[in-house]
Amino acid sequence: MPTISVIVPVYNVEKYLRCCVDSILAQTFTDIEVLLVDDGSTDGSGAICDEYAQKDSRVRVFHKANGGVSSARNMGLDEAAGKYFLLCDSDDVIHPQLLSMAVSEIEQNELDCLIYGYSCVDEEITFEEVRKEIRKKETVELMNREQVLREILRGQRFRMLACNKLYRAELWESIRYPVGRKYGDDTSVTYRLMDLCQKVGYVETPYYYYRMRAGSALQSTVSMERLQLFLSYSELLAYYHDVCPQLTGEAHYAYVVRMFDFFAIVNKSEIADKKKCALYDGLRKISVPFWRELCFCHKITLKQRVLLLMFFFSVNVFAILTKGF
Repeated sequence: MPTISVIVPVYNVEKYLRCCVDSILAQTFTDIEVLLVDDGSTDGSGAICDEYAQKDSRVRVFHKANGGVSSARNMGLDEAAGKYFLLCDSDDVIHPQLLSMAVSEIEQNELDCLIYGYSCVDEEITFEEVRKEIRKKETVELMNREQVLREILRGQRFRMLACNKLYRAELWESIRYPVGRKYGDDTSVTYRLMDLCQKVGYVETPYYYYRMRAGSALQSTVSMERLQLFLSYSELLAYYHDVCPQLTGEAHYAYVVRMFDFFAIVNKSEIADKKKCALYDGLRKISVPFWRELCFCHKITLKQRVLLLMFFFSVNVFAILTKGF
């Protein structure tokens, strides 16, 4: 059994895939398996996966019909055999010392999960550029369950991302990604995994490099699909209410922050006013069951409270009064 299973969902990334896989296979920690899940790619990505499997016995390839990143990750999770799981997007890059550092810290400190820093990098980043960065002995901050559940809500030091964490495999026994959800899929899973952790470590230094490329989910234009994030956050509110009620105020505030982020994205976009109202109305329908908790959340400003009350009263009036805001 390998110590670490690295799960990589792959879809139409032939330009970046070699850089990603090379960074994984060049790890100073070598007791790994790499699961490349080709999610019905229509470019040369599938052939590149097969090429790596022929060159390195640690690489396992799975070809499947296109079902989205969540279904590809789930297949990898189902097939993984390691003691620890790490998820890596197929257009990103990891530092060559990541796995050795992560295994050392998770075992030395008896952690359920290690969270490490990530850096957003230019689309043309190469593994050679990443390889040159020197890493020294890290200082690990230790957190209990409640502390990490609070930190992922705040999103200031680390966020609900899939790819900057090394997990004990048993955390995933009953947890999988929601298939068909393009936005908020990481959110749907991360807080439930953290709830299972008794002890989590955090290393601030970036070991994961997120490639900022046009066309990725986080860089794509505003659409109704973005509302999927709020479906995930509405589920989060219910979950926190049940399992960590002392943090429900923090959870409501986190939801409000993301609402205002969404307002700003929609307001600055060049889409028609009618479509903006449709987006606002979609968010309102998702959020209205807990409008009181959001509007009277103790952390929001008076201005935010007035805008939220206006939003829940009428999205059309809200859209007119906040145009260009």
